[in-house]
Amino acid sequence: MSTDTNNATRGDDCLVLSVHTRQQPDFHKPPQITRRPGDGQYVGYFENACGELWVVVIDRRSRTGWLSGHETGWERVPIDHGEVQADLILNTEESRWLDACWRAATGDPMRPGLIEALMACGGLGK
Repeated sequence: MSTDTNNATRGDDCLVLSVHTRQQPDFHKPPQITRRPGDGQYVGYFENACGELWVVVIDRRSRTGWLSGHETGWERVPIDHGEVQADLILNTEESRWLDACWRAATGDPMRPGLIEALMACGGLGK
C-alpha cells in the first residue's frame, strides 16, 4: 500500500496546508480552520505582496461565509450570498482572489458591482 509524506494510507484524511503567522498584540487570535472532505466548505488562503494574510471560508450550501485577515485584526467579516457585510476596501489582487474563491465555491461571481465599487472609491489599482 502506498503512503504519502504524512504517513497516511490511501483513503485516510491528510493535512494539505498549515500556515503560521505571528500574533499581533492588538489583534484577535487568527482562525484555526479545519476542513474535512464532504463538509461542504470551501477554504481559501491569500498572502499579498506585503505579507498580509487573508482567509475565506464559504459554505457552499447556504452561500454564506466569512473573510478574516490582518486588515480586519482577524475579526470575521460575514459574507452573505456574494456580498461582504462590512465596509472593507480590498486592493486589486485581494478583490480578484475573493471573487475567484466565491466563484469556485458557488459557481457565481461576487455581488454584481463589487469590483466597480472598489474602483470608484480607490480600492483597486489598474
